[in-house]
Amino acid sequence: MLLTNSEERLESDRDSCLEITRQRLSTLVTSGKLKPVKKVGTVALFLRGHVQALKKELEAGRKKYRPYDE
Repeated sequence: MLLTNSEERLESDRDSCLEITRQRLSTLVTSGKLKPVKKVGTVALFLRGHVQALKKELEAGRKKYRPYDE
């Protein structure tokens, strides 16, 4: 879900933006590549700029290591 008046994204919005699984998102948070701004229970909130930067990094990695997907 995208918040309307801010630069934040909820964890549940990851499917449409990053195209990754919940397990991969958890790994990225644990490794420190994506840091939640706020975490309440099982819901995490991320800055849109950080998510978009990570998306570019993940897409570059996919092009490099999975050229057969295109």
